Amino acid sequence: MSLPVHRPEGLCRLGEGAVSTNILGRRLFVLLSLFFLLTTSGHVHSPDGVLMARVTESLIERGELAVPDPGYPPGFLTTGRAGRTYSKYGVGLSVVAIPGYLIGRGLARALPASSSVPLVGPTFLWYDATDAATAWRFFGMSLTNALIVAGVCTLLFLLTVELGYCRRTALQLVALAALATPLWIYSKTFFSEPLAALLLLLFALNSVRWQRRVESRAALRSGFALGGLVIVKLAHVVLWPLALGLWVAMVRTSGLAPDRRRRTWALLAAGPLVGVVTLAILNAVRFGAPWATGYGAEATQWTTAWTEGVLGLLVSPGRGLFIYMPLALVSLLAIPASFRRLPLWTTLGLGVWVVLVAFYCRWHGWDGGWAWGPRFLVPVMPFLLLIAAPAIEGAGHFAGRGWRWLVGVTVAWSIAVTTIGTLVASTEYHHVLRQMIGAGYLPAARWDWRVWAPWGYLHLPKDYTLAWTSLTRGAILRGGEAILPFAFGLLLLGFVVLMVRWKPWRS
Repeated sequence: MSLPVHRPEGLCRLGEGAVSTNILGRRLFVLLSLFFLLTTSGHVHSPDGVLMARVTESLIERGELAVPDPGYPPGFLTTGRAGRTYSKYGVGLSVVAIPGYLIGRGLARALPASSSVPLVGPTFLWYDATDAATAWRFFGMSLTNALIVAGVCTLLFLLTVELGYCRRTALQLVALAALATPLWIYSKTFFSEPLAALLLLLFALNSVRWQRRVESRAALRSGFALGGLVIVKLAHVVLWPLALGLWVAMVRTSGLAPDRRRRTWALLAAGPLVGVVTLAILNAVRFGAPWATGYGAEATQWTTAWTEGVLGLLVSPGRGLFIYMPLALVSLLAIPASFRRLPLWTTLGLGVWVVLVAFYCRWHGWDGGWAWGPRFLVPVMPFLLLIAAPAIEGAGHFAGRGWRWLVGVTVAWSIAVTTIGTLVASTEYHHVLRQMIGAGYLPAARWDWRVWAPWGYLHLPKDYTLAWTSLTRGAILRGGEAILPFAFGLLLLGFVVLMVRWKPWRS
């Protein structure tokens, strides 16, 4: 049974019908992957990320989840079974990073030791980048989120088209996701939020496909996307009731016979069931009990006032969504238009936003630690762009000059803020801030406009893009030291060729 989906009339065609949307999606993924790889940092900067990378290393080298403690600050590692230390973070990203680790290990074995000289990099890292084997392994893993964010943008394109918008609008949203949101910055990190965004989009895309065509495979894939969310990060289980409500609404209006409804629910439930069982096994292996999360007393520290957490996540100078993604203002204004077109999917996007803010605002670490902007809200950012689609498209009353100016200024400001965020690692900024202020640096980073991160970044060394630093040093590098700059040069050439030859972008 096929259900009607809104399609804007007479606005754009952009070669629709000439090349399938899936083919365009694959081309888009290749192009975006090249872009994010060219802007990668080549390092794992945050201590959270280093711990998740160490789990990858343990899985490959020792076939276990335990991580040796080289002297991390308290709170990062948890003592588990047999007195061994484990990371409290979800293992999803650690598993996904295995190919990157293997690539890095292969490069370390194949290339001369001098080839890792460009990877020595920043002054503040939680691992020894002067060791060639370590530097290459972390380099390989650092590329993981570049490909994940490319996947996020590609899924956003496919979802936008599936919901009835034309390809031009979908490509505009992708360009904004890649250049005007913190997704670009998080493609350079080893945090798990981009992977959560990918799984949420995979859930939404397959849910839409099920609604339109009642495909059994779509229900199964939607369920496994939900199951994967809790493997990536247990906190995302709070989104399951929202997903359940969405599917209840779709199944009720599907007109399916009772036996097909039961089959659909069974297929959808398989993924979450596998996720829960897998998580219980992982917890038992690491911490001795299926219900033990590794967070200990920290899991009970919901000590932040509601107003502080909500304002902090939305408008604070250190972590405010509207400060680090001004396009969210356009999303807010476009809610009525989006709801009129796509009430169910607009409700989903708003629901994810509200649930994540409501969940994290009371936690003592609502700011997400040493991060850029609202790290915990990264999974909802593609959905906010989807809500903003009517304004970006310029349909209806959004076609007026005043609206176009507002959207244009907001886009320009978002791109400017995001671009600044790609210049410096958030760990470098917080490390310098801690040296300057001392123990009170974290409240200052959250609330003090005088140390606003984008302003502070402009006064710090710009060494967060490995391609730039290695290529600009290429003239003085010799022998094996020039291998990495040469590789980035080839990537840049490939990116330029695709940009010139790919017709939809020229259109």
